[in-house]
Amino acid sequence: MKLTDSMIDDFKPSAKPYKVSDGEGLYVHVYPNGSKYWRMNYRIEGKKKTLSFGVYPRVTLADARDRKDEARAMLASRSDPAVAKHQAKLEAAQQKQFESLAIAPPSFRLSIADNSLTIQTKNNRLTLSAEQTEAVRAFLIASPNEVMP
Repeated sequence: MKLTDSMIDDFKPSAKPYKVSDGEGLYVHVYPNGSKYWRMNYRIEGKKKTLSFGVYPRVTLADARDRKDEARAMLASRSDPAVAKHQAKLEAAQQKQFESLAIAPPSFRLSIADNSLTIQTKNNRLTLSAEQTEAVRAFLIASPNEVMP
């Protein structure tokens, strides 16, 4: 039987978690604390897997069904939706990290005066002698094969 929003709203918590199916592998998992999670069971390459879609009502019934349909389309083309979801999360995290680096102000300041390098952070200051500055410069210019292990 297909679920409705009013049916899902009426699901009450019990002492143990329970599942209520919407069909085609999609179900609501109701926990003792009252939270309701969308899940989908599927098989790929002979292995049973479960895909999570999120918490009801943040993920609506219509959204859960759309995500189920997308996952089934991936399965039809022999792609594992869990792998695609994981890859999408990794790419989003990398993009977020890249964006934060691009807009974050530098947490330090470099300056050179009289051939001495000064590194200034919020709480610390390090000034290298001219000789030390030249050693750092040579190190940074050196190819990776020239740097000692």
